[in-house]
Amino acid sequence: MKTLKYISLTLFTYILFAQNRHGQNNTMIKYYDSYWRSTTKDSSVYCTKFVKNAGVYNTYSYWTKSHMLNAVSTYTDTLFTKAIGLQRRYYENGQLQDSTYFHEDGSVKNTFHYYPSGSLWAHSSIDENGKNQTSEGYAEYVKLIPNFIAGRKDVSPGVTDGWIAH
Repeated sequence: MKTLKYISLTLFTYILFAQNRHGQNNTMIKYYDSYWRSTTKDSSVYCTKFVKNAGVYNTYSYWTKSHMLNAVSTYTDTLFTKAIGLQRRYYENGQLQDSTYFHEDGSVKNTFHYYPSGSLWAHSSIDENGKNQTSEGYAEYVKLIPNFIAGRKDVSPGVTDGWIAH
């Protein structure tokens, strides 16, 4: 565990303070509270470094107090409005929390969610048209949960907005 903390702290320090090959003008650091609203460094829960690269922002988010890596992703802006490509989020202990791949239009292609123990919790994927979703859910120690549904709108005949009312 000490090695993981050392590696995260070293990576955090390197990313925060190392100059990229395009200079500091392409790098921005923002601080956020627990709801991901902008705040001051002193009251922040998260610190995010945005590195502009080829018209997109590679983002590296950390817990401010522990300096542990929280997320690595790519966005089209610094407001987190449209993710593209691979996004990985981590529990504060360094364990992978989820991994999501976004299409170029920002829609989700597939996602994997993990328990804090590292075991797979759920997997879902959506086709490029956004019409067909498949989902699988697992008990914490890799037992498949039958008929698992994750985040899909109710499409039962005669039912409208069933999930919203629920």
